[in-house]
Amino acid sequence: MGEVMLRRVAYLLLLLLAVAVALTGVCVYRAVNTPDLQIQGDQPDLSLLDGFDYDAALERLGEAVRIRTVSYRSGEVPHPDNFFALHDMLARRYPLTHATLHKELIGKYSLLFYWEGTDKELMPYMLMSHLDVVPVENETLTRWSHEPFAGHIIDGYIYGRGTMDDKLGVCGILEAVEVMIKNGVRPKRSVYLGFGHDEEVNGNFGMSVMVKALKKRDVRLLFALDEGGLISMGSVPGVKDPVALVGVTEKGSVDFRLSVVTPGGHSSMPPVPETPIGILAKAVTELEANPMEPRMEGTLFLFEYLQAQVPFAFRLFVRNLWLFKPFLSPLLSGDGATNAAIRTTFAATMMRGSDKTNSIPAEPSINVNVRIIPGDSIASVEAAIKRTINDPRVVVTPVMSEANEASPISPVQCEQFDFIRRAIKSINPDVHVAPFVMVGGTDAKYLYDITDYVYRFAPFRADKEDLKRFHGINERLAVDDYKRAIQLYYTLLRRADAMEEGKQREWAEQQSRYDSEL
Repeated sequence: MGEVMLRRVAYLLLLLLAVAVALTGVCVYRAVNTPDLQIQGDQPDLSLLDGFDYDAALERLGEAVRIRTVSYRSGEVPHPDNFFALHDMLARRYPLTHATLHKELIGKYSLLFYWEGTDKELMPYMLMSHLDVVPVENETLTRWSHEPFAGHIIDGYIYGRGTMDDKLGVCGILEAVEVMIKNGVRPKRSVYLGFGHDEEVNGNFGMSVMVKALKKRDVRLLFALDEGGLISMGSVPGVKDPVALVGVTEKGSVDFRLSVVTPGGHSSMPPVPETPIGILAKAVTELEANPMEPRMEGTLFLFEYLQAQVPFAFRLFVRNLWLFKPFLSPLLSGDGATNAAIRTTFAATMMRGSDKTNSIPAEPSINVNVRIIPGDSIASVEAAIKRTINDPRVVVTPVMSEANEASPISPVQCEQFDFIRRAIKSINPDVHVAPFVMVGGTDAKYLYDITDYVYRFAPFRADKEDLKRFHGINERLAVDDYKRAIQLYYTLLRRADAMEEGKQREWAEQQSRYDSEL
């Protein structure tokens, strides 16, 4: 009996060994035979930019930066004259654009341009940016190496609030249009230029109103391209080369107010066993200890498009998600940036207590900012928060005034995405291009009412240190990046005529989404 048992155990071990060898062989084979989804950039036709005065263009961008179009709160424009001054500056510096395109004022301060093409049968598209910038905190002024609204050009960079976000886009687009008109070029395909005035405070009175107006006119767009992802220098795990990240979706946003109603009292006789703030602290601790489930749909695109660019060990993992997918989420959850790309996140941001040090607050509250991954919703998140806290004393209230659901995921296996990535590659031949999930918000979220094809890309390069300048201290843009930005917008405008509407490319099997592989 013992010999039979030993023989069975030996057979089982041999079987397990054979399975392990087979799995290893399959995994290695797939990793070795990884298809490269990156494309070769073609040579752009920039002949009309020969002799273009990029230094003068930089001066125009600097002039725009000097106009303080700051947004503070949604629905409020405390300095309207600054926005009107920017309108006047743009009209003065881009006279051909203003004389040729139809210009419309939306929501008092936003600008909508329409350049009618020669073929009205072709679907129009939209290039987007925004006029407003975030504030510069007074306590940080001494830490700026250059005055934040001076637009100075120093050592190959132009400094100032709005250089990265996003007067770069406004002026870059208008520079390209101005060059085309100056050279007698009119597009076949009509194009809208949409510049919102309150993007930094959710866009409720700018781009939202603009899209509603276009929808009322039965406008449908072939695609829309807004700011968003950038050319990442070293921040994509496992990829040393620059990666142009094109946002195909963006997370939603909503604030939840957690509050406790109590009698209050004097701090010399605190309630037992918990104070009201202690109850809220426990609630926040529960939320942080129990994150939402990961949703990988959007993030898998990034791995798919860069699978041939990562080291072999990582490629072995990425190419065999059918086997290793359960390990991917824990791997990405350990870093704040990658964790934000795969799940809905909670962040306690503000707390209201007592006005006195010796008073127990009667109704303390904590604000929790939630960024919602596509696949979750405001309703599902609210249910999850209540379930996780599991304390009837804590009142959970969504603040809906500036809430947004997560955006749909725009297609990547389509002519529109291919058109954008080819243009990026033609101007930046050293970069790889990949779709990704935007964790921040943009005006692009409103465009889904008039097109299914919404993309987000800001044409400048940034390493991890540069990212700290975004909305931060010493915001700046490389002079060379601005030159390439003008060239990119020009290339998009010139090539859009040749796009084939509704064409879905015959994608090879290796270009199928990972979801179909799992």
